[in-house]
Amino acid sequence: NFGSLAGDEVLRFFAKKLQQICPSSSYRVTSDEFVALCRMQKSDIEKVYASLRKEMTKNCRYYVTISASAIEVDGNIAYDELINKLLAGLYSAKKQGGDRIVFFNEQDRFIQEYLQMSKKVLRLRKNLEEALERDEFKLYFQPIMHIASKEIQKYEVLVRWQREDSLIPPSEFIPMVEKLNLIGRLTRYVIHKSFAVARQKNIALSINLSALDLLDKTLLHFIESCLGNLDGSQITFEITETAVLQDFTVGMEFLHKIKKMGFSIAIDDFGVGYSSLEYLRTIPADFIKIDGAFIKNIDTDKEALEFFASLHHLIKTTGKKTVAEYVENKDILDKLTQIGIDYAQGYYVGKPSPYLKGMDNDKNPKRV
Repeated sequence: NFGSLAGDEVLRFFAKKLQQICPSSSYRVTSDEFVALCRMQKSDIEKVYASLRKEMTKNCRYYVTISASAIEVDGNIAYDELINKLLAGLYSAKKQGGDRIVFFNEQDRFIQEYLQMSKKVLRLRKNLEEALERDEFKLYFQPIMHIASKEIQKYEVLVRWQREDSLIPPSEFIPMVEKLNLIGRLTRYVIHKSFAVARQKNIALSINLSALDLLDKTLLHFIESCLGNLDGSQITFEITETAVLQDFTVGMEFLHKIKKMGFSIAIDDFGVGYSSLEYLRTIPADFIKIDGAFIKNIDTDKEALEFFASLHHLIKTTGKKTVAEYVENKDILDKLTQIGIDYAQGYYVGKPSPYLKGMDNDKNPKRV
């Protein structure tokens, strides 16, 4: 609630106190997790923990809690096993209300729960890594229609996981891909495959990037290395406004670099995040994809139609092109045509498909 500066102050204060107790064997392992290696008995570790809590309570100007875990080792334990057991103890401490230390004990029900979950996560990670190696992720393409000409001018690239006989949608695996820090590999997989399709078919494609992708300092170099003789204008990168605003400075820097490389930018799911007039005006986007929540009822709800028309007019004052998502029927498309929306996307225009029918080249577009 006090912001990142307050959090940094607390972490520096805690690190200083921990180093005073274990000067040669304390380490910061994540943003807010520390590890200390000490030659101590259990009772001594409990005293150290109590001392840390007392120091934080007495001298830190913010109220904080400290959850901790400890394990006795004889030097023969593998690193991954050690970390996993420490995390299990930390999980138990937090499950019991936090602000306490838990010593690793396999009889602890919360530790057992964590170890079972970690086994499942490890299996899932292995499955996802194998899926990338075995080419199990398949590209699907959903058409985006230019309303005035009624022509399909580009496709949004979507990804599905072909796992044995089942097709797994992204909603079921993307969150885990992000949590397991595999999103960078999947993004590169999609970009590499998409660039090849765009080059072979001579068509325009739109590729999604996540918030984590914007923080990846090596991604721009990878994109550039894949470009080859492909015209950058054939590719649009879609980024949600919430992804950009998670770290606005880094996000804007990324977008400006993408623009300099010749690519187009679309802001996805516009209207459901932290939209502001200043953000809309300054962001270097070519397209604004208005979230489907504002569109799905405009054929039956007059107020929804008026609101959507006003939102569209506001976006157009910035000089950006508009894309309407969730176009599910002809009545909605007719309303969008009347309002003056530039592009439409949805099941009425076309469902996602692994095939690009009628798009062998850019002079043979599909008409709706």
